[in-house]
Amino acid sequence: MTLDTRPTQHSDASERAGTLALALGIAFAVSTVLTFLMTLTDIIGGPNWLRALMSAGIPLGFFGVPLSFAVARTGLGRQRGLIGVALAVVSLVAFVALLFAMG
Repeated sequence: MTLDTRPTQHSDASERAGTLALALGIAFAVSTVLTFLMTLTDIIGGPNWLRALMSAGIPLGFFGVPLSFAVARTGLGRQRGLIGVALAVVSLVAFVALLFAMG
């Protein structure tokens, strides 16, 4: 491991971080939809481990999207990162609406 202080190109890191933000935003959205289906309807049922697995994308998206977008915001991955952030915001609003609906 070196501690090189020379400037480096961040385009690769930004592209990867933008793709990660998009993937985590999609995971957040899918987990929110599955949580809606499990909670409000009888379409999806199953054991508790399946419910836990389906809900795993919510905290991953909630914490992962802002962190990965912070890296992606200054480079070529910005557009993909913004789409991931938009998906995460819509999913967060829908999840909060579900919490209020269930009381």
